[in-house]
Amino acid sequence: MRSTPASLPSPPSECGICGRAFEEGERMHNILVEREGGGWERKSFCAACAERGKGGGYLCRWTSEYAPRPKPRPLPAELAADLLGNLLGRPEWAGAANLFAWHLVRRRTLKHLSTFKREGVDYNLFEAKGTGRRFEVPFAEPGEEDRRRFFELLEMLEESER
Repeated sequence: MRSTPASLPSPPSECGICGRAFEEGERMHNILVEREGGGWERKSFCAACAERGKGGGYLCRWTSEYAPRPKPRPLPAELAADLLGNLLGRPEWAGAANLFAWHLVRRRTLKHLSTFKREGVDYNLFEAKGTGRRFEVPFAEPGEEDRRRFFELLEMLEESER
């Protein structure tokens, strides 16, 4: 995806020259540069490094205050399990449910127990940590629509966690 100035990544948590971690409320010096292959890149520096490197070659320069990103609160295991169970009850959500189950494994909410075959269909068996609830998730190769639904679901969950 080609980045535009409106889709720049969040500032880094350390100076791009000396590597020192920014402290909350510290003034950062930022520049916007165009990458050789296209797109934009934001670079952030501490005051000392910015003072030493007064070069050009950037599209714009600004200062901002460093504020660490709040850590996302984990999705409660029971809610995640209920959501996965509901998705599995909807055939049109099979691919997104498969992606969501593996996402929950990464977040350590589910544990993958095994893979098995029933009536010619491959399944993954998962168990919800804490509740012991088990889910048989049919393997479904996710398509573009499944990915869209999955990312939309994650976005809604992230908004509800704020």
